[in-house]
Amino acid sequence: MAEELKPNDEGATDFMNDEQLAKYLGIELEKVRELAAQGKIPVLRFGDEMRFSRAGLMAWAVEAGFASLKQSM
Repeated sequence: MAEELKPNDEGATDFMNDEQLAKYLGIELEKVRELAAQGKIPVLRFGDEMRFSRAGLMAWAVEAGFASLKQSM
């Protein structure tokens, strides 16, 4: 089972696996995998393994929020 890490925890790295991301976001593991497979969240793939960059996810979240705001105008 993956260890839960929060943004400023000691031992937190710049990358999370799919289990850590699911816990971090508070969503089901399968939902993380689905979003990654659909290209809806940024993911780095290493063979069968997925890694999610904290910085990449933050930039994506800001951009996604901005895009949603622009669509509502």
